[in-house]
Amino acid sequence: MSGTMELVSQVQAGLDESERGLSLELKIIKAVVGEISTNADQVFEAAKQKSAQYQDVERFIGNEKTAAKERADVNRAVKSIDEGKKKLKEMWMRPPDESFAKIDAAKVMLKTASMNLDQLVKSVEKKENDDKTLAIRLYFDTKKFGLMPFEQLFNFRWLLKGSLMPAIMKEMDEKIAREKVEREEREAAAKVLENQRDLRNEERREEKGEQIQDLAAEALGIAEAPEPERKGPEMLTASLRFKIKPDTYRDLRNWLSSRGVPYKTISLFKTDEDAAVFMKREVIAGEIYAAVIH
Repeated sequence: MSGTMELVSQVQAGLDESERGLSLELKIIKAVVGEISTNADQVFEAAKQKSAQYQDVERFIGNEKTAAKERADVNRAVKSIDEGKKKLKEMWMRPPDESFAKIDAAKVMLKTASMNLDQLVKSVEKKENDDKTLAIRLYFDTKKFGLMPFEQLFNFRWLLKGSLMPAIMKEMDEKIAREKVEREEREAAAKVLENQRDLRNEERREEKGEQIQDLAAEALGIAEAPEPERKGPEMLTASLRFKIKPDTYRDLRNWLSSRGVPYKTISLFKTDEDAAVFMKREVIAGEIYAAVIH
């Protein structure tokens, strides 16, 4: 370096200090062989004053947008100081310790101010999220939905500012209806498999009984086991519960009638009072019995 070097590095901090005549813009004032001077003193004083403004951030309550904007401005000032310091190091392999100490102190004060603003902004955001979560939970409670807990149904995307309650309630309703249908379909499929398994077990038991009867006849030297006295076909009284579509239900009734199988319709109710109201409305005489559906 030779001669007087004019401004070689200028980083705009983005904060208006014109009213106080101080600036957070780090500049190299003079750079000649063996000497580099900066405005570190001014930056230090500006940072000191700016930091003092944010000792008490309660004044931003109710105006969080301004707090968020000023937090961004302070962060930009910290970044500009770092960039200015880097330029200063590049210009002089043995940086002036005093200027660097003041630059670092200015950065610490500005970071403290940014942290104060950040705490306020985040505390307000947390309260907003907590209030919104409570409102969503209260709506969920009105649905009386016990197939899954609220935490499993909850979507953190609902806490975004652009996510409004009408849209959230609609999405929750759709999720609840979809889960009910899928749960019923899973239960129905499992019941079909269980019924098929029970039927196969019953057929195997009947087949095994016939085999035992044949072995017993063979052991006794009987060519053919005597047939039991026939008293007519055994009649069973059975009740089955189906979950089928209306047209399939009509086909089932027609099939039973075509096979000569008489059937009766059983109406199920949650309480005896509900059953009594139904009987009175339909003018049906009879008694009310409890039923176990399994």
